[in-house]
Amino acid sequence: MKFTATQTEACRRVFFVELDAPEVRLMRSHALEHVAARADLPGFRKGKVPEQVLMQRFGKTVEEETIQEAVSHAARHVLAETRLQPATNPTVKEIRRAGEGMAFDLTIELAPEVSVGEYKGYHLQRDAVFVRPEDVDAVIEGLRRRQAVHVRADRPARWGDLCVIDYEGTVDGRPFEGSASKDVLVAIGSGEAMRDLESGLVGMGSGSSATLRVAYPIDHVNSALAGKIAELAVTVKEVKVSRLPELDDRFARAAGEYASLEALRVAVAARLRAEREREAQVRLRARVTDRLLRFAPPEATPTVVEDEMQAMAVRGAEELARQGIRAIEQMRMKPEQFREMFRPAANRAVREAFVLEEISRREGIAVTDEQLEAEIRDSAGGGRALPERTVTVLKADGRWDRLRRRLQQDRTLDWIIGQATVTEQSLRI
Repeated sequence: MKFTATQTEACRRVFFVELDAPEVRLMRSHALEHVAARADLPGFRKGKVPEQVLMQRFGKTVEEETIQEAVSHAARHVLAETRLQPATNPTVKEIRRAGEGMAFDLTIELAPEVSVGEYKGYHLQRDAVFVRPEDVDAVIEGLRRRQAVHVRADRPARWGDLCVIDYEGTVDGRPFEGSASKDVLVAIGSGEAMRDLESGLVGMGSGSSATLRVAYPIDHVNSALAGKIAELAVTVKEVKVSRLPELDDRFARAAGEYASLEALRVAVAARLRAEREREAQVRLRARVTDRLLRFAPPEATPTVVEDEMQAMAVRGAEELARQGIRAIEQMRMKPEQFREMFRPAANRAVREAFVLEEISRREGIAVTDEQLEAEIRDSAGGGRALPERTVTVLKADGRWDRLRRRLQQDRTLDWIIGQATVTEQSLRI
């Protein structure tokens, strides 16, 4: 086998690889043996099917396995000879056959060299965490609103009321997508509907109708409506008013089986403090990564960035779905455009990861399978072992290794923070 370097970049090497006929014939022979061992054809014993019959029935499979072995052999040989450390599996393109020989371009993507300076003994500021009585009041008020009872109001609608409406809309005299709907619940003053619609409903009573002019913002997710004026023919079917439960022990028991209103307040305060402690720790880690970024290589491995972009896009779409937003459909974007939104963040995350991996290597910070499984269980709020099938699925789609790297990065950041002098800055949240 011969190979020559044809392209050299900071994070990429491309080699032109040539395999002669005897090498390819040997690999083809191995492929035939593998296929023959699996072939189950009527009239032939397993493993005894003639080569001619095998090639007639499984020629494509033989060729694919021959190429696969050739690529694996070439990648091992090139890596051994060059002593390169790949960041991802080597890839191949433009496979060419010359007689019985074979040639192709082998691309190896590399983790960039990281030169880490001093990362011990930082002076850091951590946000002080406060939970004020009014913060607890706001959460409890939200719980009251979720337990509110909505009753019919025999009067015109006011701010804070709810209206059940039917509407039909037009822009420039023509209907548009989603321009008509029935039995829509609008909470006036909530900001969940268009402001012009909410304000236009004030003063309308059950059974009344009106045509309202609604201005869509220029940055509206539906580009067909952005900056346009719609006319909505609205009929109010019912005006409702919210009746909140009394703030007493009975309400506390309904909100979560707390013994008393005071017990509910204590639990809410503890939850708020825990949430804000986590948020403060996230911000502290971000300050550390801002400092570490100066050690990061200017370029990141392209395939690693693409993988991180994809993972971020999946998490982003899931988060939007939890908020009731179908990202691609409602933002009028193609999937690749949605992914591209995450490129800057993915590029930074990968560059940070290279620095943290180098520090964890130096300091011997690692995450075992057992530690990772315990972390996943804790995050899910469970105490029992993960089902074997769950672990298998996580490993098969690459999430297991991503979760391990993320946990190792968090532990490395916490280790650096543990070596630092940390003071609290008085910041009321």
